[in-house]
Amino acid sequence: MTTRDELPPAVDAPSSNVGATTSPAPPPSLLLFPPVDPLENGLMALIAPSEESGTAIDGNRTKLQGSVLAAIVAWVEVIAFLGETFFAMILSVVCRSALHALATVVLSSNPSLPPSKPNVWESLWDATFVCLYVLRRSAANFHQPSLQAWIQRLGLWPPISMSSSVALALIAYQVVGFAVVVSWQYWTNNWVFTWSNYSTLQHVLEILLFSPIKEELVFRGVAFHLVVNRLPMYPKQAVGVVSVLFGSTHLLNVRHANFSALYVAMQLCFGIEIGYFYGLQYIQTRSLGQLVVLHIVNNVLSSFTSTQMEDLLASPLLLVLFVHSVVVYGVLIRYTLGQLHHFDRTKSS
Repeated sequence: MTTRDELPPAVDAPSSNVGATTSPAPPPSLLLFPPVDPLENGLMALIAPSEESGTAIDGNRTKLQGSVLAAIVAWVEVIAFLGETFFAMILSVVCRSALHALATVVLSSNPSLPPSKPNVWESLWDATFVCLYVLRRSAANFHQPSLQAWIQRLGLWPPISMSSSVALALIAYQVVGFAVVVSWQYWTNNWVFTWSNYSTLQHVLEILLFSPIKEELVFRGVAFHLVVNRLPMYPKQAVGVVSVLFGSTHLLNVRHANFSALYVAMQLCFGIEIGYFYGLQYIQTRSLGQLVVLHIVNNVLSSFTSTQMEDLLASPLLLVLFVHSVVVYGVLIRYTLGQLHHFDRTKSS
């Protein structure tokens, strides 16, 4: 594992002799986060597949980038991708149910389908199905030579090939801080943490493992690349857009009776702030594996907070922890932005 705070060198996107593109954006060597695909792709490749439908420079088609129209197209592509991901989740459930019904008919003399209770294998199936679907579709969209190459390009494997000292320090700080808070509660016999979220093994694995992997792949992985693909000059702004989308998805928890409005509001706020920090870390390290680890650690520590809290002021300790978290991530964001700004100025000069 390598630890560094400077950005790794940009990796050239896969080359192609067919449909090569010319972009008005600066050379990849001058970009903070170069797009992974120099070719036209996504919505524009779908609605205008022929070279005659686009501007030609020396016989090569110009890729739509760095304009208001490009920003609109990027937004449409991200929303379409999230919709397709939701479709993949539904398709996973349909396939799993069909296989379960088929197995029941084949292995049982009674063709009636017995009630199926959620279990770990179902969660593992759904997570694997969605991740593979998203990886294969995005690899094809960005003209990656292979699925393995795309996984490595995203920084998913090796899991932590490169990490920043900021991320390592944050993990150590969170673990030590959590131990201090637990010790304080034990000493005062005033417990605000709860085991209520650890009802079943399936629920535990979903919160602590499957969700972090899926969410980082979908948002900091593919959605971020979709925006940078059209707006290569604005990776930090792309991180902001994706973090707002990531935080907003937690609003879906409002429909669950086990989540209070206050808890969902906290998920929204922290989802945006923490998501923005994770995105900046991805620009810095190119390691999605590091973000998965950070996400898992965060979920482990936050999982001891009750999802049904109604009044934050009722517990001074929780209020202190809430304010503390907002301040810590704010400082980390400011520090990481400073590092990226310094790197940007160094490359420009």
